[in-house]
Amino acid sequence: MRFASVAEVNSGISTYLDQVCERKESLVITLDGKPHVHIQPIREEDFEHLEWKGLADQRLTQAWEGEEDKIYDYL
Repeated sequence: MRFASVAEVNSGISTYLDQVCERKESLVITLDGKPHVHIQPIREEDFEHLEWKGLADQRLTQAWEGEEDKIYDYL
C-alpha cells in the first residue's frame, strides 16, 4: 500500500493511476495527513462480484420509490 497527499496526486494523477495498475498495489490519498481516499486496482473478473447491475437496479428503484409515474411502471 502506498500513501500520497492530495497535492502530490493532483499534480500527476495519471502517473499514480498507472502505478496502481502496473504494480497491483493500492494507493491511499491523504488530506491533512489523514487517510481520505483509497484507490485499488480492479480486474475485469472483479466486476462480476461487485454486482453493478444489481446495484443500479436497486438505486433506480429507490429513486422512484413512492412515485406514481408511468415510466416507473415501464421500468
